Amino acid sequence: MISNITEFCLSIASGGSKRQKLILLIYHRVIDQPDYMYPSSITTEEFNWQFALLASKFNVLPLTEALERLQSGSLPPKAVCITFDDGYADNYLHAMPILKQYSLPASFFVVSGMINQDRMWNDDVVETVRCYPEPVLDLGFLNLGRHSIKTADEKFKVAERLVKTIKYLPFSERNRLCKELTGLVSELPTGLMLTSQQIRHLSDQGFEIGSHSVNHPILKGLAVKEWRHEILSSKAELENITGKQVKCFAYPNGKFDTDFSHEHCQYVKECGYTAALSTDWGCVTPRSDIWMLPRFTPWDHTPNRFLLRMAQKYLFA
Repeated sequence: MISNITEFCLSIASGGSKRQKLILLIYHRVIDQPDYMYPSSITTEEFNWQFALLASKFNVLPLTEALERLQSGSLPPKAVCITFDDGYADNYLHAMPILKQYSLPASFFVVSGMINQDRMWNDDVVETVRCYPEPVLDLGFLNLGRHSIKTADEKFKVAERLVKTIKYLPFSERNRLCKELTGLVSELPTGLMLTSQQIRHLSDQGFEIGSHSVNHPILKGLAVKEWRHEILSSKAELENITGKQVKCFAYPNGKFDTDFSHEHCQYVKECGYTAALSTDWGCVTPRSDIWMLPRFTPWDHTPNRFLLRMAQKYLFA
């Protein structure tokens, strides 16, 4: 049940068409049941009520259309776009049916090098910790420490620390460590990433496909030739699959000045994209830089908190 206070905040937040604010929501995994190794991932049950609220309380627009209307001054009040990063198969299996149920548009930013693959690099880390059969994970031979993983909470915290440690290492070192880690267990989950056929079907169903690089590296950690390849080749690969222009790019990890810079923004523009998205939190306005648009993740697990968070973004962002 939505409270009167929540409804009041939403009515104030709408503010008429003059407000011209756009919320870009960012999602990643869509899991069918809660998972202690992915506690921040939204379940299908939560997606269902979130998308029901978005359909009934907001104006959800395709990303490209919303950005065009923002620039022309015709953006409706309580405007929202839904985006997914990375290209997980559960986006297709779990999110797409719910999106179609409520007739909601969405954009899927795909890591092209992970298409038809089993896992992202961070999943290699998480699933190795989950599946490791012993109560202590000794990674001293990789200079990654020795860790107790007796409980679910310990496993989650160890995996979280390892991902943060490995993320900003040189790209080749990140890959080497992940290969070493996955070699410690006999069996890991497979088929976590979208297939080319699933991507093509998403596109044919009217969902926008965007680029999220080739390998999801930290762009600032790469040589110029390497990060140019990540930005340009991913666009070409996805266009080859969908037969449509890939218009938008989402920066891997996505924090300005930490993960990408103005140099990367300029090259995104030169490659023929029309907009680029960050993970810096905020609300898009006509003054926003089109090459580093802010987004935010709706982590609230109750309808009232979810709606109040949305209202807060419109009012104060």
